[in-house]
Amino acid sequence: MATYDAFISYSHANDKAVAAALQAAVQRLGKPWYRRRALRIFRDDTSLSATPHLWPAIESALERSRYLILIASPEAASSQWVAKEVAYWLEHKSVDTLLIALTDGELAWDRTAGDFGWGNDTPLPSVLRGRLPSEPKWVDLRSYRGGVRRRDRGFKERNADFAAVIHDIPKEDILSQEVRQQRQALTLAWSAAASLLVLAGAAGWQWQEAVAQRDRAEAALVQANRNFDAATSVGSGVVDIVRNLISSGTISTKVAEPLLDVTRKTIQQLDSETPNPKLSSLQWRLLNALSFAYIDVPGQGESAVDLARKMLALSQELVAAAPDDDDFQELLIKSEIRVGDTLEARGILDEGLQHLLRAREALVRLVDKDPSNGDRVRTLVYLQQRIGDFLRRKDDIPAALNEYRSNLALAQSLAPHPQAKPDWMRARALAHQRMGDILRDGGDLGGALVHFRSYRDLMEMLVKTELPNAPNWTWRLDLWIGHQRIGDILFAQKDYAAALVEYEFYNKRAGEAARLDADNGEWQRFLANSHVLIGDVLLAQDSAALALAQYTTAVVIYRDVAKDFRPRSLRNLALGHYRMGMARLAMGEAGQAQVEFEACLAIQVDETALDAQILTPKLVKSACQERSAQTTGNIAGR
Repeated sequence: MATYDAFISYSHANDKAVAAALQAAVQRLGKPWYRRRALRIFRDDTSLSATPHLWPAIESALERSRYLILIASPEAASSQWVAKEVAYWLEHKSVDTLLIALTDGELAWDRTAGDFGWGNDTPLPSVLRGRLPSEPKWVDLRSYRGGVRRRDRGFKERNADFAAVIHDIPKEDILSQEVRQQRQALTLAWSAAASLLVLAGAAGWQWQEAVAQRDRAEAALVQANRNFDAATSVGSGVVDIVRNLISSGTISTKVAEPLLDVTRKTIQQLDSETPNPKLSSLQWRLLNALSFAYIDVPGQGESAVDLARKMLALSQELVAAAPDDDDFQELLIKSEIRVGDTLEARGILDEGLQHLLRAREALVRLVDKDPSNGDRVRTLVYLQQRIGDFLRRKDDIPAALNEYRSNLALAQSLAPHPQAKPDWMRARALAHQRMGDILRDGGDLGGALVHFRSYRDLMEMLVKTELPNAPNWTWRLDLWIGHQRIGDILFAQKDYAAALVEYEFYNKRAGEAARLDADNGEWQRFLANSHVLIGDVLLAQDSAALALAQYTTAVVIYRDVAKDFRPRSLRNLALGHYRMGMARLAMGEAGQAQVEFEACLAIQVDETALDAQILTPKLVKSACQERSAQTTGNIAGR
């Protein structure tokens, strides 16, 4: 089954910008609003030299692509890589699936000869001479080589030719479909937002009516309750729609802001109503939905904190009015956790930790009040893990270790519970994972391996309980990460053959998930991580060329994922270039290694945005700077 809908072959000399713009345009044309893209396009944007060591990764991508888009130019005509990619395509694929984008030079089809008119300046690789039975689909993009303006309608219409062929639908249909889907998405969001205002208004009005007219109080309150529930549902729906629109690239954050503000204005409207627990609870749930959405919106971290603090203030008012109401206590606990989460996202660890500690104090009181409530114990397990995570990020390892040990004991106490739930078993598994992580950090590889195997075994038991044809991807991911963690320990113990078995298992399963949902950035990241880990084993076994192919594949995936501009994604991309540089050094290619180290240094890296799977080097910039300086010195000393 094809992984990519198309492969872009181009010269890196002058066509990087237009290739990137072409990829973005073709991927998004005709996509539903709720997806990141309609098509998956392969574009290798790494600096490639005339060496055979990267070919396995390129060949694999070509084999898994349905169409080849050749960016024709004089530089492409003289590129060994472009010629090799086109030759592979002609040998293994149908020439009818070859598409051409012209960025420089002249193309003219000679009907008499049944071929392009060939000369010294023909902007095509010579391997195409005499191989085309009829004129292929080609588009003139020469006016865009100097740059493509954002949302350029002409550029989009020209690339609709490619998208239409790949989708196998008329060009006019794909253009009209794009406009229609964007309108539908915005209409849906605005309609939901308008419904939210109407429902919230009706809920407040009916509550006031119930107070004013006691004889109709019961009926009015019943209807008000229904509207509270509907308003909450629609409010959450507005947030979900907006988040999907942003992540899919259909609308910008600026356009999304008014939609999110509809929810905010509804909350402000409720603020003016006569206080009562029902309205306050609704208000809290709307704040909860909105604050959660803002955590993922670039540039909205401060708003997420602000909204979380409003949640906290509202829950504190509810608890003050009814201190014995356990439901309100739980809202208070969730609010403290949310404030902690939003502060952590902004790197404010000390204050965030204090909110988590207060949440735990309140939750312990609830657990002591009803020890048989396993769900509360499960929440306490989660909360202790988060506290341990904060302490670990603050490098307070002894305190973090104590938290994780206490957390494991608490999670294990859930095992004999008569109404044990699958999620409680997962809590035990994650407790073992955290213990393994911190013991590994402290150098206790044997102890870490014991916990990682317990983590894997528990998740294996959970996966076996899946309902037929209903895979639980959260459980499966944990199982695969269990294998990865075991591989990490085996790698550290220099048992490279055994580590490779674990990493290849992880790679195979992550690949299956990534192919199942190509738009899921997390699945793509896990797949890329698995390639990095396999590359690390190969490099340790002195198979630098094979390691480089694995790293190259990872960087291609990381580059696509990094379009979300999340700190961890950018850090992983920099790590990928660092790994490629190290492989190049092992192959004796100092010049190409320097290119990779400079690519690493060109990326904005947040050193705190660690990926639990790729831990080394911990300080990416420092490692790249050090290697770059060494490599420059070695080159100069020759």
